[in-house]
Amino acid sequence: MGNCIWYYDVYFLNQDIGFICGVPGVLMRTDDGGQSWRELPPVTDRFLYRIHFVDSQHGWISAAGGVMIRTRDGGLTWERTYCGTSYGLANVFFLDDGFTGWLCGDYVTILKTTTGGFPVVIPETKKPQVNERSTYRFHQNFPNPFNSTTTVEFYLPEAGETTLKIFNIIGEEVATLVNGRLSAGTHSFHWDASGHPSGVYLYRLKTGEIVKTKKMILIQ
Repeated sequence: MGNCIWYYDVYFLNQDIGFICGVPGVLMRTDDGGQSWRELPPVTDRFLYRIHFVDSQHGWISAAGGVMIRTRDGGLTWERTYCGTSYGLANVFFLDDGFTGWLCGDYVTILKTTTGGFPVVIPETKKPQVNERSTYRFHQNFPNPFNSTTTVEFYLPEAGETTLKIFNIIGEEVATLVNGRLSAGTHSFHWDASGHPSGVYLYRLKTGEIVKTKKMILIQ
């Protein structure tokens, strides 16, 4: 369905109206109980993780890169907000009043809003002070384990020459996802492992003098 690479959540308001969200920033709607789906106009290119509604009109979706999107007309249109962090927000929940809600995500992030998420979400608890703008972050691929396609996301505090390569377990390079200059900010890249055997693979990010490596598992 549509241009989605991976689906993360499905949510039905009733027996007819439902939504699916996924990667990259894809949001789809059905009005006939899932017999057919249509892709809604994109409001972000971030990964969309979790959908939550408190009634037939008011809903939210948590996303990567500190983004949340909201609808006030039953999902016909959506608007975007940034929640004061660049961390991925994996889940969202609101009370029935539609104003008080929480998001949680990477690095034990817990955020609370009492304004419905707009214009700002404020921290619920104190966290260790981290200068996000000066910190390189290299996330675990998702999904993991994966079948054929997975996504790697990382954050660069400054622009620079960057490579992102995939290696098999004996150290042979099998794919290059990035080889060039990237701007500062959050980046995500997809690897289609079709044609590669099941097993453990390593993916390595190199930018400036920073080198980070993580493990992924392919199950065909």
